[in-house]
Amino acid sequence: MGFCGGMCAGALNRFESNTIPPDDVKTPADNTPLFEELYKRQFKSTPPELMVMLYEWQSAPSVSSVWRKQSLANRARGEWNKLKHELDNGKPTILILIRANGYFDNPTKNHQVLAIGYEFDPATKDLVIFTYDPNVRDSTNTLTMSLGLPDGSLLFKRFCCQNDSWIPGKSVRNPGN
Repeated sequence: MGFCGGMCAGALNRFESNTIPPDDVKTPADNTPLFEELYKRQFKSTPPELMVMLYEWQSAPSVSSVWRKQSLANRARGEWNKLKHELDNGKPTILILIRANGYFDNPTKNHQVLAIGYEFDPATKDLVIFTYDPNVRDSTNTLTMSLGLPDGSLLFKRFCCQNDSWIPGKSVRNPGN
């Protein structure tokens, strides 16, 4: 298990408290203050009630059916307004990218990133979410999706399609600022 949730929570905490992050970009040694901080934040980032939701999301079908109406696409569409509200109010938000597939798959395959802004085209209903990904240094990454597609099978490229969907937590409107 990595510390992506701990690193996102640490970045969010430093943003909210206007604190400069550590200069060291190397993996912290065991039992150092930074290691302990990331370790504690990692476990706090996935409390038991969230783990239940993770299992529900990672077992959801990519396409709705008569038996399972809550596809990943429908779930993600339902969460978009919450994420948008947070981002519109200048609050970076931790997202969990669902990479595990099924109830019995290992939830540590999932990944956490920090949403810091978005662009939305109302004409095409295309959405781009800008993220900080702790696995990719010195770069703003994007998650793309179309809110206009009726089915989840093509809804997300790196965002949903049974490999990567998201569960919001908190959200910044202009990532370049």
